[in-house]
Amino acid sequence: TISSQALTSQTFQMSAPRIMSFRDDWSVNSLPLLTRKKGSATGAQYCKAYFALTVTRHPGFVLKNVMLIMTLIGFFSFSTYSLDPLHLNERQSIVLTLLLTT
Repeated sequence: TISSQALTSQTFQMSAPRIMSFRDDWSVNSLPLLTRKKGSATGAQYCKAYFALTVTRHPGFVLKNVMLIMTLIGFFSFSTYSLDPLHLNERQSIVLTLLLTT
């Protein structure tokens, strides 16, 4: 099952559909303009139309939920230098905790 949070956590924007036109530089290797005769029951050929949709993802999700958290964890790693160097076990426990949170 998919949670409702997963469906709304990332936002996408879809542009209006646009028809792809063929220019003067159309060649045999380009997209076909007509259907094949073998594909039709009557043997007729029909014009083809090609549509393109552009979908873009807004970067707010990645910036907020990934980059910000990783930056904070990186800044917290400097807190180990504020402890006395003789207390090695406390410094190692902070580093290990930060490592496990990533």
